Amino acid sequence: MTEIQTLLAGRPALARIAAAVLKSWPEHAPFLAQRFADPADPALPVAEEMAAVVLRLIGDDLPGYIASYRRMCEAFVAEDLHFRRTGRYRLSSFADAYREVYSRPEYMSDYLRGILLSQILWANQAESFRFYVENFLARLRPGSDLLEVGPGHGLLIYFAARAERVASITGWDVSESSLAMTRRTLETIGVTRPYALALHNILEPPSVEAAFDAVVVSEVLEHLDRPTAALDTVFAALRPGGRAFFNVPVNSPAPDHIYHWRSPAEVEEMVASRGFALVDTAAAATTGYDLERALRRKVTVNALIVAGRP
Repeated sequence: MTEIQTLLAGRPALARIAAAVLKSWPEHAPFLAQRFADPADPALPVAEEMAAVVLRLIGDDLPGYIASYRRMCEAFVAEDLHFRRTGRYRLSSFADAYREVYSRPEYMSDYLRGILLSQILWANQAESFRFYVENFLARLRPGSDLLEVGPGHGLLIYFAARAERVASITGWDVSESSLAMTRRTLETIGVTRPYALALHNILEPPSVEAAFDAVVVSEVLEHLDRPTAALDTVFAALRPGGRAFFNVPVNSPAPDHIYHWRSPAEVEEMVASRGFALVDTAAAATTGYDLERALRRKVTVNALIVAGRP
């Protein structure tokens, strides 16, 4: 039994994914050993549930997804080198990201496959999911109508569909193909609760105002030229007393990241400046770092915010 298998004893889905990664990419072993070094990590139960869902989505193509994950990691290393040299993200506009990433279907598909595995294998991502489940979903008012902006793979909607306090689920995205991916995911993993998916640009005023008790915006704002416009839309869409969940990576160069925050405090200040009241905040550092060292070294930290509309 390998060190990582020992660390993941009792977590079969995580152990299966980790073993497959090591078989295809043995050089990733030190990273995974750091990632799963603490068996008491409070994010592990949620990560195990996520891993089981991801295995259902992947089916028989786990090696293919691992190859995509490795290419994604290599692309992130290249972006990080540019960030270290210049102090800036390589791209600065949505037009840049569209040209290099979103308009290339094969690249985009491969990139999304890699991101799916990172949700489990990266400590900051798993902690973000734990915070979302325990600090946001579990504390919503009963009967909440929930909106997610940019639902992507659909994993956050999966957890919302299990939440007793959520009465209805809506997803907005600017891309029909992205909504189709979300729909396929939810069908594959067996989400039976009714949900509605609709085309909507978060940078435009909402077609309905004060319509939701909960809004989820996870890893969306960093892709936008004008995140304050998106925050204004979220604020308008919330009913008074409603809550929003924001997950925003800072110091996080990536092939399609545009807006650069330097600390969680900067994100919190921007959210508060749009009229939100901060209810709960946390920060999740990337694998192998505590928060203080991550901020000092300018490596990825996810700013996690629950904010309310007064």
